[in-house]
Amino acid sequence: MDETSLVRRFQAGEETAFEQLYELYKNPALRSAFLITGNHCDSENVLQETFLSCYQNLPKLKDPSSFKSWFYRILTRTAWAYCKN
Repeated sequence: MDETSLVRRFQAGEETAFEQLYELYKNPALRSAFLITGNHCDSENVLQETFLSCYQNLPKLKDPSSFKSWFYRILTRTAWAYCKN
């Protein structure tokens, strides 16, 4: 299943679609966070904050096909914020 249809399903109220998005993105997102932070513990925190923000704001995403870039923008900004602390 592609992420666009999962986003649409979640926006329509299907909670399990977000779980599928999480499973699809958790490992590559954790690797990306680690490449920025250089710290495993921080990268796990970045991942958690990214998915929380994604969950809270996904209903507002106007173009479901832009999910991947939107998601990684959140992750990158969150990770760089961790590096500044």
